[in-house]
Amino acid sequence: MTGPLLAGCGLTVLLAVGCALLRARAGWVTAGWVTALCLAVAGGWPAVALFGPWAAGSHGPAPAARLAAGLGTLVLTRVGAGVLAATAVAAALRQLGRGPGAGRGSAAVVAVTVAPLAILALSARGLVPLALLLVLVPLAVAARWQVAGAPGARPGLAMRSVAITAVGLLAGAALAPTVGITRTVPAVVGIVVAVALAAAIGLVPFTPWAVLAGERAPADVDLGLTWCVPIGVLGAATLLAGLPRGAASSLQTLLIGLGLATAVVWALIAAAGSDRTRVAAVQAADVGLMVVGIASGRVDGLVGALLLLLVVLVVPPALATGAPLAARVAGWLAVGGLPPLGAFPARLLVLAAVAAVASAPTWLVTLAMGGLLVAGARGALAGLGGARHARGRDVPAPRAARAAAGPGWLAAGPGWLAAGAALLTGPLGPLLVPLVYGVRW
Repeated sequence: MTGPLLAGCGLTVLLAVGCALLRARAGWVTAGWVTALCLAVAGGWPAVALFGPWAAGSHGPAPAARLAAGLGTLVLTRVGAGVLAATAVAAALRQLGRGPGAGRGSAAVVAVTVAPLAILALSARGLVPLALLLVLVPLAVAARWQVAGAPGARPGLAMRSVAITAVGLLAGAALAPTVGITRTVPAVVGIVVAVALAAAIGLVPFTPWAVLAGERAPADVDLGLTWCVPIGVLGAATLLAGLPRGAASSLQTLLIGLGLATAVVWALIAAAGSDRTRVAAVQAADVGLMVVGIASGRVDGLVGALLLLLVVLVVPPALATGAPLAARVAGWLAVGGLPPLGAFPARLLVLAAVAAVASAPTWLVTLAMGGLLVAGARGALAGLGGARHARGRDVPAPRAARAAAGPGWLAAGPGWLAAGAALLTGPLGPLLVPLVYGVRW
């Protein structure tokens, strides 16, 4: 699998450079679709791995191949290839939904930097390179965020999270070979790795900077942020599957606790908070539920986490300010988890996995699901109320703004696609999970 990995990295770089060159002379439509092609190929080429014979041994509930204490090797499993492809398609939709003037030339430069690192992070099977790559991807995004200097941006949060992640993961890599010496070493390894992953993913008590940026981040920064959550979540799955048994058990317990706390806290914030913070709060709560599902060690928990990841990845264009009203309402119903649509089946699978773990309180997952349902309903009602208010004032959109938005179907397309995909992810889960991730359940 190393050959296809290197070929994919090279092809990604070539397409991103071509996109940057075309951006200098092309209009919005051409540049936007060239960027989408670049992003799709960045994660679309591993789709070959989904059906290739080299993935035959990786259909289990966790990524195949245990971690090596040293440099290890590169093994892209079907789960990793599916996450990579889904993230690339979602990033393409988000870039197209940005509309004109989104700075896609610089987004191509970020793709050159981040996409190959993300490919390697999803494929690393050595503890040291995995730790370094889980740090390098958010570091590249935070550095670009710092350079962009967006109003209201707080790249300092990202830098602090990167520093904590680096220290924790490298300390875990240094201590892992000594797990069998004393009884306390496995617990210490589990604690330091759990703290590092919590900082990287944004679990309580750390700030989920990757999802809080939202629409306020520039287009090129948003492109990098799209990759941070998937590689962090799959990195947690890889560490759980690859660490020595004592350390993995300690890490599993801590991740379940931190994930539940994150889901409940951010679900309540989403239910009671303002419209401005609701989208990010819902996504942060779902990230917590993903971690809980993966840390449960059960196939239904993994499937629920992977389905939830699909919803979180594809839904942002439907919730964007410029999305059509019906698409925004559908997007809020999807992330709210209106049964049986959207995220509801995924969260139900996580609940079933938690119920099978005797030490995990299921009522916390139920509380988080209720808060997210309330948040989805409030978001949909806020969109409908805003539309009625605008019709009451009868203020037409400026002609220049309508002209800049391009053809109506093209400007609204990403929002409609995102809303439809998010709504149907839940009902079509039994088909999507084997097709995209190769997990049989």
